[in-house]
Amino acid sequence: MGTNGIAVDYYTILQVHPDADHEVVEAAYRQLMKKYHPDVAGDDPAVGVAYHQRAKAINEAYAVLRDPELRRHYDRTRFVVGTRPAPRQDWARTTRPTAPPEEPHAPPPTPPSPPSVPVEVFEPTGFAAAMQAPFTLIAAAYYLLPGPYEWEKGRRGELLNAALVPVLAVAGFTLITGRLAPLIGGSFNATLLAWIALVITSIPLWHSIPRVALALGPSLLMFNADAIALLNQARLPAWLAWVLLGVISLVLSARLYVFSVLPALALCWLLSRFT
Repeated sequence: MGTNGIAVDYYTILQVHPDADHEVVEAAYRQLMKKYHPDVAGDDPAVGVAYHQRAKAINEAYAVLRDPELRRHYDRTRFVVGTRPAPRQDWARTTRPTAPPEEPHAPPPTPPSPPSVPVEVFEPTGFAAAMQAPFTLIAAAYYLLPGPYEWEKGRRGELLNAALVPVLAVAGFTLITGRLAPLIGGSFNATLLAWIALVITSIPLWHSIPRVALALGPSLLMFNADAIALLNQARLPAWLAWVLLGVISLVLSARLYVFSVLPALALCWLLSRFT
């Protein structure tokens, strides 16, 4: 980490995308160490110093990004406080010396294992810490549940699902129950346009409809009059039915249920009680 809590961009140092898999990070590290290892700097002292600084930065970046826990913490800190470019250390002004020809079929040199690099963690204090704490807890809980992590493919789609589902669910609830009529009017055309707008807004969710349905479907059963009648006949308390259906949704799609379905149900319940 850099000064003022700004993280050095380890992904730029290793020349990989932040979503890169572990294998890509490892391959990039090996290629860069073959290119900038101090042993290939030749007799030029300036080039040797520059290569040593570059290799040190590469080792530091790889020591963090190769470890899943350190990488997860680094990505979260990088997201919160931002990054700054790595110090260049005159890398661009150095010229790689001509390396002697390798023997035919000689295996490439094995890069040394990176040293253990202590990771400096930026910890905000005072008002900044108080403001950041709720978001840190929510992010930790979000990534604790099954689903893509910060650096994995599909994480943006997962976040979009979590943000859109409550909005669309509440909008659909207000349309179905007529609570949106004072705003859009009660005509057929106004209602049709509202439904069309709702469908268009939900387009990003279409590829995730099965997962959204698994998260939301069991809870929707509690809004069905026939289901309520069956519960009454079976003398099964409503709260117990909610718990059982919630467990089913947690097993099928935990992250969407906790961060999308539950907030949507809470908002719909509040609307039904106070409007």
